[in-house]
Amino acid sequence: MPTYVAIGERITAAHIRPIAFALTEICLDHSSGTIGRWGHRLIEHGAIDIVANPDFETVLTIEARSNIQLEVIADQFGMSAQEIFREIWSNVRHLRSVLSQKGIDYLELAGALVPKTDREERAFVFDWSQMGGWYGGEVMSCLLPALHRNSSRSVLIGDWAAQVRPRAMLRESGTKLEHSVGGLTAQEIPDTLFFVYLNNLTRSMIAALNKAFVPLRGYVGSLDMTRGSIFKAMLSTMLIRHCVQHRKTVVLGDPDDDDGLWDNAAVSLYDFEEHGFRVRTVPDYLYGPYLSYKIERPVFDFDWQDARFSLNAMSPNPRPLAECHVLLTESRLQYLLSEKAGSLTRADFLGLGAEDIAEQIQRKLDANYIYNLSRSEKFETLKFNIVLEIGRARLVCALKYRPEDKQVEVITLF
Repeated sequence: MPTYVAIGERITAAHIRPIAFALTEICLDHSSGTIGRWGHRLIEHGAIDIVANPDFETVLTIEARSNIQLEVIADQFGMSAQEIFREIWSNVRHLRSVLSQKGIDYLELAGALVPKTDREERAFVFDWSQMGGWYGGEVMSCLLPALHRNSSRSVLIGDWAAQVRPRAMLRESGTKLEHSVGGLTAQEIPDTLFFVYLNNLTRSMIAALNKAFVPLRGYVGSLDMTRGSIFKAMLSTMLIRHCVQHRKTVVLGDPDDDDGLWDNAAVSLYDFEEHGFRVRTVPDYLYGPYLSYKIERPVFDFDWQDARFSLNAMSPNPRPLAECHVLLTESRLQYLLSEKAGSLTRADFLGLGAEDIAEQIQRKLDANYIYNLSRSEKFETLKFNIVLEIGRARLVCALKYRPEDKQVEVITLF
């Protein structure tokens, strides 16, 4: 049976699965992700979102660690790196357009999707055995009124689902229970735990949330998850990304929506509108890979697909980071000494030569997730960020990606 595509219809993974890639090559204008000869007309009518920065296009994050959508599509169709590159950018441009039509600037979601070194991450802990049958609803009724309404964050939720006891993992991690209710310590918490995990928090935001939770029967306390630990790594495998909160708007994924033309508040059991939030939904195939926050953890062998697709978002001809050499030029080091001496000091890099600093960054490179995947319009520059944890310091390292030269060049530290 032939497959028909309407003029002006955006082609995405959801649409092209039945279509041979040869036909896709003919139909698509890959610079816009829409049907070729109608591309300019669609731009005129606002059907395609135009990137605000004419110099760089950016994908804030790609979640291919637990979300296998890109992996399945690529394997099913035997896609080349060039085809994966076009697929990613077609999806991202569609997502930007959907969000824009709903009053949301995609790049303003950076606080929710990308780790920030000047903010904290926190897991709020509840003993569901002390609560009612729908303990998630009780927790959300306290959480939603207390969320800061002028910033963005991801909201992840879930139960402790490992066979190992949480107190053992906390002891191994050296993580203390804060805001403890009733003087409970980390070594006394039960196994029946429910978590709400939030990123992009200030101390005042954490205090406000704790104040909101204290009256709730079953509230145990909170855990600082800003820095890496065994407990944080374990927790990252258990929680689901429930929503993105952007100021007074909550963004949810909708599994029954293919084009993002409507909003369906019924995809969540929680009544966000009752607490003053607008609900906006996007198709699940866009939400999962591109609006999911990755809780940082060590990069395991089975996480290699995440780096694969993240690098492929920048280049149709990517090269694994393991094959790339980190370069810090002497001129760039002088810039860092002049403008970023505080960052060098915090990282214990002050006094080291360019080669020594590059070597230390090299050791961290393969053990990190990459964010802010950016490319210039004509591919002259590809760049990305990683978060470096060195001792108690957390810094962002911006790097220029040069796959053709097998090099990753340091741009700055902050």
